[in-house]
Parts: sequence; structure tokens; C-alpha cells
Amino acid sequence: MGIITTLLSIGSIGGIICKKSKGEDRETLLMTFLLGIPGFFFAYYLLRLPLDFFLKNILSNYAGTYVFFQSFYAPLTEELSKLLVIVLPFIHRRTQKSNLHFFAFATGLGFGVGEIWFLANIVSQNPKTATLPWYFFTGFLAERFLVCFLHGSFVLVALHYLLKNHYRGVLYAMLLHWLVNLPIFIGFLLSLTENMFWQIFLSQWIFIFSFIMISITTIILYGKLRLGYFLAGQAKCPECAKIYDRPFLGVSLINKRYEKCPHCKKWHWIGKSLKEESR
Repeated sequence: MGIITTLLSIGSIGGIICKKSKGEDRETLLMTFLLGIPGFFFAYYLLRLPLDFFLKNILSNYAGTYVFFQSFYAPLTEELSKLLVIVLPFIHRRTQKSNLHFFAFATGLGFGVGEIWFLANIVSQNPKTATLPWYFFTGFLAERFLVCFLHGSFVLVALHYLLKNHYRGVLYAMLLHWLVNLPIFIGFLLSLTENMFWQIFLSQWIFIFSFIMISITTIILYGKLRLGYFLAGQAKCPECAKIYDRPFLGVSLINKRYEKCPHCKKWHWIGKSLKEESR
């Protein structure tokens, strides 16, 4: 399942980056992705574990406080590690406002792939899960795929503000990362890790938060909430001939989509987006 999740993440997220980015940026974007993979292990072994060792010693008599500080490990170490990839000179000099999102998601994808294999190794060594067939881990696939997107979206938030010399963007990225992990620590504190209903909530929370981050991403990229345009582009209405952002809601088939024109309010079947037709 780790192999399938990796191929799905690279094929979809990486495929979109490759398809939509400029040719002259692709080599650097590939290097950004590849550096993001060891970036995860750098964050875990060289930042997170030393931090944990330090706090465990000074908070050994304060278990609750220690667990609370643990919730900040991933946001603090991982967001800093991802930004270290972006500031490498040969990557940094290629970044600009028009392609910043590609570098953000390339970094996040590499980081997410590294995390996929780190967690897959842990799961495979757990006696409770090691003997289960691979197809039992579809939840792992869905969660890790979304996390690859989330890693990139957090980097985008930080870079969006850093481009304006507002360093609070790094704190925003850390806060968003902390919020997506918060239910895990709440479940641990309340001893809900074995509760079936809490596990169902956790599985849905990642989808809810991903939708939130898609919304934030569209606002950063387009200046307003344009989910339909972000996901499906634009189309020309066959009824009124006006161009519109394709709506977020619609019925999709393999090569057509049933959707409503916001101008004439009529529903119709329509094929490729305008960008796809122009290629």
C-alpha cells in the first residue's frame, strides 16, 4: 500500500505540477521534490528527536505538560524543515510569485512521500498490523494522499506571506498544521484512541481540513474563493455563450460534466475546460 500511495500521490499531485508549470522550472521542481523526501527525515531525526529528548528531561514530572508540548513537535520541526528546502540558493533564485505554488507543492509532495515510507515501516513492524493483507490499508492510502497535499498547502501559506516580508506566515503554517493534528492529541489525552466513533471522526477530519486548505489555497492563488476554477478550470456555456468558472458541484463522467451555468442558470453537459481545448 505504501507503493500504491506513493505512485498515486506522485502521479496526481506531481502530474499536475508538471503539466501546469513552465518547462524551464521543471528540472528545479524535480530537485525540490527529491530534496523534500530526506527533508522529512531531517525534521524527525535531527530536529524532533533532540527536541523531545530535551523536553522529556525537564518535564519528566509533568506528564500533562509534556504531552501538550508534544503536539507542537510536527508543526514546528516539519514546517521549518520544508522551508529550508525552499531557501536553498539554486531553488530560491528560481522562485517568484507566479510559480511559488508549484515549488510549495513540490516540497510538500516530497516531504509527504518521505513520511509515507516512514509510517509504512512503523506499521509493518507492528505485530498487530504486520500480518494483515495490504488491501486492508485503504485508510492509510486516503490519509497519506491528502497529507501530501496538506504539506504543500502549509508551505504555500508560509511563502505567500514571506513574499511580502511578513514572517507571521510561518506561524500561520505552523498553526494550521497544529490544528490538523489536534484531534489526535485530544483522543490520546481522553483515552479515545480505541473508540470506534472517535476513529471515524478522525478519518473524516482529514477530509474536512483538506477542504479548508483547498479553499485557502484558491484564495491565495486567485484572490478569492474559486474552488470550481481551481479544480476544473473555465468553460463556455453552449446556451448563452458566456465564459464562466466551472462550478464546484456537478456530475462528472469520464470526459463530460453536467453542470450549471451561473449566467443563464441552465444545466448542460459540457466537455473539456477552455485551457484543455486550447492545448
